[in-house]
Amino acid sequence: MLNLPLTGTVGLLIAAREKGLIDKIKPIGDKMIAQGVRYGEEFYRKVLGEIGEGAIE
Repeated sequence: MLNLPLTGTVGLLIAAREKGLIDKIKPIGDKMIAQGVRYGEEFYRKVLGEIGEGAIE
């Protein structure tokens, strides 16, 4: 085993936002969901709320 830290897609998007590489996560997350990526609604709503980007439309 390589003992590398595991980070999911949402974690990578949050890291990119914190580094100033993207402005907002919600438009990207919404597009991913529209293209078939599955996130639980409660999970997605909580993530958006915690990072100050509102809720699911």
